[in-house]
Amino acid sequence: RMQNALYHRIRHAADKLFWISKTFVNAVPDPRLSKNQVAGLHRCLSQAMHQCMENRRIRMDQAAATLAALNPGAVLNRGYSITRTLPDRRVILDAGMVAVQDPIETILSKGRILTRVEKAIHGENDV
Repeated sequence: RMQNALYHRIRHAADKLFWISKTFVNAVPDPRLSKNQVAGLHRCLSQAMHQCMENRRIRMDQAAATLAALNPGAVLNRGYSITRTLPDRRVILDAGMVAVQDPIETILSKGRILTRVEKAIHGENDV
């Protein structure tokens, strides 16, 4: 039994070594490749590199377009505004952030408006 188990372990190790050596043979180019083979490999590598660069360029263009759409200046150009408290200039996200007579600043696409709060209506459904 022990001899049989030892035989199987050696056989398994030999098989493993065989597959590892096959992997290295295929991974390392043969230095005796012909000029045509080298040129073909060079073309394949060049095409793959250009495709990779094109894919990266497309992804970068998409990211740039997303950033441009989210740019505060672009948002203002679409008719939105940004309103801040004064003098600390915190962006007002909730009517509860201001009280009657607080000074506020509204930033528009072209210019700013300085006003005082006349009334603050709290709640999400008051739009």
